[in-house]
Amino acid sequence: MQGVLDHKLLVYGVLFAVGFVIACKALSYKFMFQITPSLPKGIYLISAPTHIESGTMVVFPVPQNVKRMMQARGWLLPRLKFYLMKPVVAKQGDSVEVSESGVFINGRFFGQVKQHDSQGLPLPKAYHKRTLHQGEFFVATTYANSFDSRYFGTIHQQDIKWVARPFFVLHED
Repeated sequence: MQGVLDHKLLVYGVLFAVGFVIACKALSYKFMFQITPSLPKGIYLISAPTHIESGTMVVFPVPQNVKRMMQARGWLLPRLKFYLMKPVVAKQGDSVEVSESGVFINGRFFGQVKQHDSQGLPLPKAYHKRTLHQGEFFVATTYANSFDSRYFGTIHQQDIKWVARPFFVLHED
């Protein structure tokens, strides 16, 4: 009896998942899976970028100035197209300083800038202090090992492919 129940639950689960994916496709939803610890792991809904403010989660291609380094370190798998997803923490008019002392946004400390990655290899330096221009964004998380604008610089509005919002995320304690 238990085997029949397990089988029925499995069949219903698969049917639900297939139906859900079909419904989402019909409604033009797209998904992105977050698997690194820089953001809560899970599934995010992505859509065309419209109005981008501080706090907006944006999705963009790996910046060209760090792509080779990321490939060489095994952070990107060959022949797969990768995107980064990060929240916007500074936009036009905000003052951003990145130095050995850390990241400061509008004069307030945001986080550290590490000199080496978890493998002990040197991280790129994108040190600067300036006010962001129109269509320019600084993206970063508070996760200590996040690879973000503090290492590759700002991103530009035309580079943003999608905005993302959590759909099903795991909140680890």
